[in-house]
Amino acid sequence: MECHFRRISSVIALLSTICMSSCGGREVKPAEVESSLKKVVPIGTRHERVSDLLDSLGIEHSPYDTSARQILAIKRNTKSNITTRSDVQVTFTFDSSGALAAVRAAEVLTGP
Repeated sequence: MECHFRRISSVIALLSTICMSSCGGREVKPAEVESSLKKVVPIGTRHERVSDLLDSLGIEHSPYDTSARQILAIKRNTKSNITTRSDVQVTFTFDSSGALAAVRAAEVLTGP
């Protein structure tokens, strides 16, 4: 039961992080997104479950790529200024059985 409450708390924290970014709040850092996602989607989670969770959170993502064994997700407009926009891209990497092996988040800059 305690594990279930911890998981719910992690989902709420992740949603808060995403909302703060979307609603013009503070800057969202890749490390925060990565840390929150690792709490919600532990290593060993099946790729179908990761995809379902991203859908339920409204996070834009690619389908599972069987050759690269990855799902790419992106949170757009996490920071911006007059010349650039910052997004956070998350790479979910899976092992040969389709179980999550790693989660990595990185900042992606767009601009002139």
